[in-house]
Amino acid sequence: MQLGASPNTTGLLIYNTGPTINPGYYFWNGTEWRIFNTSSGGGGGGSTALASVESIAVMGPLTATSDNGRTGYAISINTPDGKFSVRCFIPTSTAFADVNLQIRNNSTAVVEVISNGHYLWGDPGVYAGGMPEQRIYAWTTNNGADKSFYKMYFMM
Repeated sequence: MQLGASPNTTGLLIYNTGPTINPGYYFWNGTEWRIFNTSSGGGGGGSTALASVESIAVMGPLTATSDNGRTGYAISINTPDGKFSVRCFIPTSTAFADVNLQIRNNSTAVVEVISNGHYLWGDPGVYAGGMPEQRIYAWTTNNGADKSFYKMYFMM
C-alpha cells in the first residue's frame, strides 16, 4: 500500500511500499503518518516522528551468583538501551516461594521511576500459594527529556 493524504481512520496501521518515502510500518495518528522503525521518513504534510520499538526475551535456569554480596540463584537481562536490568533471584537456603523479581537501575546516578506496576516495589515474591504468577510491569523515568517507556511481561 502507498501512503496518501486521503482521510484515514486514526490508528490505521499499514506497511508502506511506495517509492516516495522509506518502506516500513506506519500508523495514522489522525493528522499525519508516523513510522514505527528507526529509518527516516516524511509524509502527511509534516515531518515524521520516529518511534523505536524493541523486544528482548530471556529464558533458562537460575544460575549461582554472589551479586551484591548475596549468594543465591538468578537470571538477568538488560533493557535494550542498557539503562535498567531485570533479575529474578532467590537467596541460598530459602524456600522456592521466596523467588523475587528486581528491576534495577544500571547507572550510577539516581533515577526516579514512575510505575504503574502493582507489585513493582511492594511484593517481590513471584509465587502465590505455591503457584507461579504472571505479572506485567510498566515504567519510565520522571525525566521529561527521556522518551523511553518500558513494559515487561514476567512469569516464572
